[in-house]
Amino acid sequence: MNKIWENIKQYKNILILGFGKEGESSYSYIRRYAEDQHINIADKNVEVQNYKIFAGDNNIDFVLGENYLENLEKYDLIIKAPGLPLTLETISKLGDKLTSQADLFLREYSKQTIGITGSKGKSTTTTFIHHFLTLSNVDALLVGNIGLPPFEVESRIKDSTVIVYELSSHMLQGVRTSPHISLLLNIFPEHLDYYKDMDSYTLAKAQIFIHQKSDDILIVSDDSGAKELVAKYSPKSHIINWDSIPDKDFVFVPQAFAEIPNPIRGEHMQHNLIFGAVAACYMGADSALLLLAFDTFESLPHRLQVLGEYKGITFVNDSISTIPEATLAALKAFPETNILIVGGQYRNVHFDNLVEKISQMPELYVFCIDESGKIIFDALENIHTDNVHHRYFENLELATKACFETLTNGGGTVVLSPAAASFNQYKNFEERGHAFLEYIKKFAV
Repeated sequence: MNKIWENIKQYKNILILGFGKEGESSYSYIRRYAEDQHINIADKNVEVQNYKIFAGDNNIDFVLGENYLENLEKYDLIIKAPGLPLTLETISKLGDKLTSQADLFLREYSKQTIGITGSKGKSTTTTFIHHFLTLSNVDALLVGNIGLPPFEVESRIKDSTVIVYELSSHMLQGVRTSPHISLLLNIFPEHLDYYKDMDSYTLAKAQIFIHQKSDDILIVSDDSGAKELVAKYSPKSHIINWDSIPDKDFVFVPQAFAEIPNPIRGEHMQHNLIFGAVAACYMGADSALLLLAFDTFESLPHRLQVLGEYKGITFVNDSISTIPEATLAALKAFPETNILIVGGQYRNVHFDNLVEKISQMPELYVFCIDESGKIIFDALENIHTDNVHHRYFENLELATKACFETLTNGGGTVVLSPAAASFNQYKNFEERGHAFLEYIKKFAV
């Protein structure tokens, strides 16, 4: 299929705005159909023009450097990268000229798409849905945050194909079509260094259901933020929530899940998988295989991932945790935790509730690191001035070393659940998680 190209090819003056993973995918997609199509590339990084992918391409112009966002209105079509923040005023001014891979893709394939979003848990839920569909011999493709850019799979799409699309708030910002089946898992304050305020962030998330029609389906978790967002915009779609599952066709879903001993840690993640199972069944998954799907599903790395025992100590990698709510969920999933490692890059997130909760756990060692760790440590010190269980370290390596020095008798559980981003010390949460394992091995010798 090439439905997306049929839409794009009518525009003569095309701009790819932001040249990361999706930007490169958009460029390659256009070149696949039209070698002579003129393309403009705009990015803050001046080195973009030297990328090998552009070698020999004479039908391209660059707008690079600090002023790359100027004069956007002169282009006929602007394909924006998801990681590039634009103000709501700019989005409104550009109107129909502004689009994205998510927007162009959903215009053509929304009826075949399950879309998943939420502040936390969407990658695991998305992967499980794809796993269940594949186990049921449904032709399913995984795209978005956890998979390939959607332009890269269009050639593989048939009428019977189901697209499982993990959609971040950045991807959803500005889309004009919602998926046929949408999952809204939760809403917590996040990316507030990207969005002007919480309302801007939640508006982006709401695009996953705002454009749904009466024959579409919206699955909403029991998270209060998710329910409030749905109530605010009153979608036209058929809504399924936690309370309605047992009363409908999917009573077997929670029952089947309950038959498996601890298929995945964390009640919040268990609920997410149940919602994912409902979505998959709507799109052709075989309910008779649900028990097998739950039993054979493995959680993704860096998400409440048990790394194993080292010197008798169990280490858990929850590096994906970038907000306080995720850390509290990790402690609930691992109530036996002896040492919590928390902290990272500070991004305008409030830690009051986290501090209050962990201050009520007098036996818990809290090892605080980096910028936000210092904020958490100071707050804990103000509450318990004489509590030696709260310690501050400059980085994760020193905190990991101290875990072995503290739990000298062997046994115990250490959980890395930072409640903060990693970007000032690591490339991403994956790199932070891998570093944690290397530090553990280093000091376990």
